[in-house]
Amino acid sequence: MNKKQNLKLNNKEFCKKYLKTDWDGCSANDFFIAEYDANSESKYFGKPNNDFYNGLREISISLCEVFSTLAPLAFDKNNIVSFLNAVNRDKIIVPETITDKEKFIKVYMDTCKDILENINKQVYDFQRPKLS
Repeated sequence: MNKKQNLKLNNKEFCKKYLKTDWDGCSANDFFIAEYDANSESKYFGKPNNDFYNGLREISISLCEVFSTLAPLAFDKNNIVSFLNAVNRDKIIVPETITDKEKFIKVYMDTCKDILENINKQVYDFQRPKLS
């Protein structure tokens, strides 16, 4: 067995403990990491420094704050749902570089609300794991 095969086997064993009938923790974690990557503010590097692109960049930062917080919690459904239920504007830390703090908070809260609704509706693929 080579190093890559061994790593894959270890990962599979690790993920078994997070596999439930209604939740695949490793897949949920991967989902939120992918969302973070897809919304990275780096796609705005080199764009004009104007209100439009700065607004998009700040939305991106807010989304990434949500996804980076949820990714490690996503291994366990109860942890992520508890966090999402407890989100309120007073607990959101807005980075100092953000100019439109209200927009940042609104995006953060709306995103958390949408994710919680989707979890409750069982929209995500990681809520229908393939148990084997």
